[in-house]
Amino acid sequence: MGVNVIQTQAKILDVQNARGRVTIEAEIPDLGQYPTRFIRWEGAGNAPAVGAQVLATMEPTSRQSRFVKDGTFADEVIDGEEKP
Repeated sequence: MGVNVIQTQAKILDVQNARGRVTIEAEIPDLGQYPTRFIRWEGAGNAPAVGAQVLATMEPTSRQSRFVKDGTFADEVIDGEEKP
């Protein structure tokens, strides 16, 4: 079972451009207990401005390595097992 692409509201808190990558810090209430996330910008054009309220399209690409290290998952491959 694959992981679904989701669309959700997000508030842009910070935008960083370093080492050729744009990273966004965003508050995403639908993510639950820890709503602030750092996300690599993969969209076309410029990243949204700080303070903007946006409709974010999110598609997981891999699990964080800390979950593999602590034994929560066997590897970093997204396969739907992480869904509640």
